[in-house]
Amino acid sequence: MSADIIILAGPPGAGKSTTARALAHDFPRSVHLHTDDFWHFIAAGAIPPYLPESEA
Repeated sequence: MSADIIILAGPPGAGKSTTARALAHDFPRSVHLHTDDFWHFIAAGAIPPYLPESEA
């Protein structure tokens, strides 16, 4: 089994969500995951990505 994963990155307001939504519609089976949603699922131990200790 193989799978393609496409990750879009960029600054706020660059059109990542709009592009991801359009791109997801080009595939017969796809999921558009909003990375910000994952922060709500972390129960403990979250380190904000802008802190130096998040590099580890």
